[in-house]
Amino acid sequence: MSNTPNLVLAMLHNKCPQCRKGDLFIEKNPYKLKTMFLMPERCPECGFYNQPEPGFYWGAMFLSYAISVALCMLLFGFIFFFWGWRLPEFIISATLLLFSLFPITARYARVFWAYIVIGFKERG
Repeated sequence: MSNTPNLVLAMLHNKCPQCRKGDLFIEKNPYKLKTMFLMPERCPECGFYNQPEPGFYWGAMFLSYAISVALCMLLFGFIFFFWGWRLPEFIISATLLLFSLFPITARYARVFWAYIVIGFKERG
């Protein structure tokens, strides 16, 4: 049996894509906005370099957009199902939802991007 932690749990806990043990972010709380994207240069567990090239995490921006669109679609379906077509309620609730969840969606987009690009590239 492998000593490597579960992939999904490692992603949910923001762990290193290489060893799945070290923290990917310095600050665990994503709502500390000044430090929400600070990452150690190297993984504290395996020493893996977290910034393979300048601008590497720009791809996560597109992933964050896709997550936000998916959340808005779910919200729209919920509002449409319970109240019918109500544009003002949708706009207000979507704005509140996206602003309140931005730190989480942006951070997870970075984690997913790192696992997609770094994790798969390094393993094979």
